Amino acid sequence: SMLQDAQDYLVGIATTAGAPRPTRSDYLAFLGDRFRVVLDLPEGVSPVEAGEILLRRYVLIHLNDDVDVDDVVVPVSEEAKAAKVQLLIVMVRKLLALARGEINPENPDSIMNQEILLPGHLYLMYLREKLEDFLKEIKRAYDAEIRVPAKRDAAVAGLSDAKYFQALLGKTQTTVGK
Repeated sequence: SMLQDAQDYLVGIATTAGAPRPTRSDYLAFLGDRFRVVLDLPEGVSPVEAGEILLRRYVLIHLNDDVDVDDVVVPVSEEAKAAKVQLLIVMVRKLLALARGEINPENPDSIMNQEILLPGHLYLMYLREKLEDFLKEIKRAYDAEIRVPAKRDAAVAGLSDAKYFQALLGKTQTTVGK
């Protein structure tokens, strides 16, 4: 069907005659391979798990039925997965209809396209961004010390030492609250 062909084209997996159709795991692995670096995942996470994390954290998050803890893979119910697939299919059909000229583009100034941003949400977004930057800086400084063979043992043992941790914090350039 045209929708299946468009799906294969959009994902970038070429299907040839006689070849088996890609599975859900194939698509998840494809997404996981492409977005692993951006997601900043540990090395032990498989491409399929990385794809699931991408879909759960960043794609149609309002359809998740669970509480997501950042690096913990929390199973999502089959109903939530089906709802995401159905909405994505509707969106792809609408995109194809728009490309064929069958429908007009929506007005971006329409009230349904507006988002209510409350002051608390804005502050939370800012605080989360700053804390993420701060933690990434600490991780970069620690990774830099571990790469030096002479400092590796002291760095591993130093995490429980308050003075070492203070020195590590001093090497970061991000400040939270300023």
